[in-house]
Amino acid sequence: MTANKIKVNIFLVLLIICNYLIMTFSFHTGRISNINLIAMFIGIYSIFMFSKYFASLFTTKIVSKYEMRSGQRKLDHEEKRYMNYFTIILFSVIALQVATLLIFFGYQKNALITKGAETKAVVFGKVLKQYKGKQYYHIYYDFEIENQRYTFNERNDIFNVGDTIHIRYLPKNPYNHIVIKGQ
Repeated sequence: MTANKIKVNIFLVLLIICNYLIMTFSFHTGRISNINLIAMFIGIYSIFMFSKYFASLFTTKIVSKYEMRSGQRKLDHEEKRYMNYFTIILFSVIALQVATLLIFFGYQKNALITKGAETKAVVFGKVLKQYKGKQYYHIYYDFEIENQRYTFNERNDIFNVGDTIHIRYLPKNPYNHIVIKGQ
């Protein structure tokens, strides 16, 4: 197996691992959500590198970053062919990645509607935050499931401290939840 084929496989595995991490931790909040951010950056890098080495399997030349940026000389036929493959593969992988995530989040939303359980939560805090010159209220609420307490916050101008709100959550992953109504 050539070195480029090994690199293609390595970056493909990295991409799969990053997708798993993004999908697993996408609804978590707090410090654990940093895993999601790290996975996203590694995933973006993996998409680029996977495209680069996969495109090299179809050509005899790889165009370096310097040659891509410099524009000091004209690219020969084989280099243009590499750039065409690279571009096609890169955009295809990005489109596949976006489609996968959209399908996943659509599935999660549907699962909340069809398989979600309901519980009540109490708003225990409300904070005025400013973002891009506009002011928004964020409420803080928590609920308990199977003797474990989950605390969240979200932008919401309707509810006040002490209000009881209804939550729909996935029993397998209470981090994936929505506020459905208040009392």
